[in-house]
Amino acid sequence: MQNWKPIVARDRQEVSAEIINRHNAGLSSRQKAISDFGDIENIEEELARIEEDAAKKIEQMQSMSPKDTEPKDDKPEMDKNLTKDKK
Repeated sequence: MQNWKPIVARDRQEVSAEIINRHNAGLSSRQKAISDFGDIENIEEELARIEEDAAKKIEQMQSMSPKDTEPKDDKPEMDKNLTKDKK
């Protein structure tokens, strides 16, 4: 009789990627995804904290001035003399 080694569990990164992909594809709820990670004791409390964090982020974004949210143009200005047509 042949002795087989026990099946090795997939590593945490692979399992995490699968959980996230399923959730992002709409194939599981947030509750199910959090439960599948297996390290959160009270899922409802965790969801409440997630919602609270999201609300704080929205509040911070709304309190920023439009100047703070505009992308910065880090390009140096070109010398206008260099761009003129030379005749």
